[in-house]
Amino acid sequence: MTRGIVKLIFQTYLPHQGRFPRVSGQAKILQGAGYDVTVLACDRQGTASEGELVDGVPVERIRVSSGEMRGPFSQLLPLLLFYVRAFRRLRKRDVQMIHCHNLDVLPLGCLLKKMKGIVLVFDAHEPNYYALWPGRWRPLVRLIDRIDVFFSRRTDAVT
Repeated sequence: MTRGIVKLIFQTYLPHQGRFPRVSGQAKILQGAGYDVTVLACDRQGTASEGELVDGVPVERIRVSSGEMRGPFSQLLPLLLFYVRAFRRLRKRDVQMIHCHNLDVLPLGCLLKKMKGIVLVFDAHEPNYYALWPGRWRPLVRLIDRIDVFFSRRTDAVT
């Protein structure tokens, strides 16, 4: 039986992006331990291929036009669209673990955990990312922190 892991990330997952080395490194370690690892990413610019091997790791991309660093409200609709499209792909797939990279995809991971009874890992490697928002968005940081704690408590592990 294949031990399937999906690494969920709301980025295009390209080598020049900041989180790439960490996600790629973790995927290679898991592959070396005998796991079937797939990265399910979001093609925000609509320019990357839908499916390819990147550094030996299978990557599937869901095209959702959203751009980068546009603030919380302009990203909300694209994020929800990504949730719907990713959920449709993952609900019938045989997956034993969802590995969520950052808070933006964690609610989807929690839903999948509840529905499918799978292991959920939250990689909170950018805990202060939201504190870098421009001044007008800073009042939302406390709310984001509370959302982070709420969803983190529903995971099997937090790194």
